[in-house]
Amino acid sequence: MKYIESQFGNPRGLIGHLAGIIMAYENRSRNLWTLSLLEIGPADQVLEIGFGPGWAIQQASDMAVNGLVAGVDRSRTMLAQAKFRNRIGIKSGGVDLRSGTAASIPFEDEQFDKVYAVNSFHEWGEALPGLMEARRVLKPGGLLAIVEHPHGKLDAKRIQEIQNDLATQISSAGFDVEQYTNRIQGRTAIAIVGKKQKTNS
Repeated sequence: MKYIESQFGNPRGLIGHLAGIIMAYENRSRNLWTLSLLEIGPADQVLEIGFGPGWAIQQASDMAVNGLVAGVDRSRTMLAQAKFRNRIGIKSGGVDLRSGTAASIPFEDEQFDKVYAVNSFHEWGEALPGLMEARRVLKPGGLLAIVEHPHGKLDAKRIQEIQNDLATQISSAGFDVEQYTNRIQGRTAIAIVGKKQKTNS
């Protein structure tokens, strides 16, 4: 059971490929919600951390038609699957997918207008290095959206605790935060949208 669960955090091989197909379908609603919170414009430079099968990358590239949608993922299986799904965007130069992690993003300082991660934040290990990397690659005033969709029957108090903890972590990394929730697939999804502060505080 733990092996199967691990395939959704870091998909590998044939089982990982199948996990990616499942994620592409299961994650659609929360991916679309995340993208709506960011209000991606036609010329935006956008980065997804932990793009998995690349379904959200494909949707974002339809929005940023004159911009760039990039992504990093630690799974080579997902990199291959996402590259195939986004092969037209990659060929046209509108999509750039690379191997990488939240703590080591292979892109330039202040390159992106929007950065997001959907259901991958809990896989980052230490949160602060990843949040600081997201801040580094964001332009001043750029937006970071972190969305988590906890499993299990959690009461409102526990959801609020998770939401507040996430907001605190993102705020401490130099973002002005706003909190959102949404009911998706019968469970509460949490979103924290942080705006990069233009000066250190």
